[in-house]
Amino acid sequence: GRSATYGAGVALLAALANSLGKVMQKRGTQDLPLLVGKWNVIIKYLCNPTWTTGFLLDVSGGIATILAVSLAPISIVQPILGCGLAFVAMFSHVVTGEMLRERDWMACLVCVVGTILIGLTASESKGQEQVLYSVGFFLIVFFCAVAIAAQHLYKQQQLHVETSTAISAGIFFGLSGCATRGGMMVGEATGSGALAVLGVAMSVFLTSSGFVAQTKGFKDGRTLPIVTFSNLVAMLVAILFGLLAFNEPLPDSPLQLIARVFALGMVIAGSVMLQ
Repeated sequence: GRSATYGAGVALLAALANSLGKVMQKRGTQDLPLLVGKWNVIIKYLCNPTWTTGFLLDVSGGIATILAVSLAPISIVQPILGCGLAFVAMFSHVVTGEMLRERDWMACLVCVVGTILIGLTASESKGQEQVLYSVGFFLIVFFCAVAIAAQHLYKQQQLHVETSTAISAGIFFGLSGCATRGGMMVGEATGSGALAVLGVAMSVFLTSSGFVAQTKGFKDGRTLPIVTFSNLVAMLVAILFGLLAFNEPLPDSPLQLIARVFALGMVIAGSVMLQ
């Protein structure tokens, strides 16, 4: 469908903006003091053109993500956003001079091709998409239980900090996109713009919670595995929620369905290769 394809394109632009924004912020901080809540430090950050440009790109990516979710199924948008790790790697090579191995370039290529293929297999629903509240409630309870269990196992030293962090943060990030999509769907069905705004507000809260969980994990764990597997968990959450709770469409033809599954596999494989 045209709307879903446009949504996939906007999601790709969002991933590019977020990735370049993060890399430019990282480059900008090399010339700046540690960010603390003091006006003189904050002004130095705002007056640094590299950091400010990165920040504005990051914000633009967030706005584009909301637009993408309003146009396309979350089961399409989230996997495309998950490809951001490959874009971060490529932009880091260009902006900060970080070296990429031949395997890293191959991983980036696999991710990008997989992402484009997901967009090409985007399909419009023949029937009306609807929020299946009981299924959605069950999935939220289930994912929250998984996140709590992951933290409990970590405290019992039965799960590594990187794994427990990736599970918790990934669930928050995945549910964040679902909150935006769900709020918009319920708002459109009921004619209430307030519900759509509430969905976006919940999304901001869940994203912030995900970043907090990730940051805590960074203290004792490696950054790249945490970010990679958080993306993969978020992708899984969004796909399950989209297909089961939002009644999102699968591709019509068997060939398109195989291509969609293959594309998701490429994004996952490429992300893991970037380890």
